[in-house]
Amino acid sequence: MSRVMKILKSKETRDYFMSTHFWGPVANWAIPIAAIADIQRDPKYISGKMTFAYYHLE
Repeated sequence: MSRVMKILKSKETRDYFMSTHFWGPVANWAIPIAAIADIQRDPKYISGKMTFAYYHLE
């Protein structure tokens, strides 16, 4: 366990977690996960301005 903690506390690990090499893929996975979660939401909470349908109706 101490070996894992030593790795987590290292400067290289901290630099990695604070870089775009880590957060970019995290954000790329978060977008479709959020979209899947929104499928189950009530449609009255969906903003019309944030959809293609709103611009298509104007």
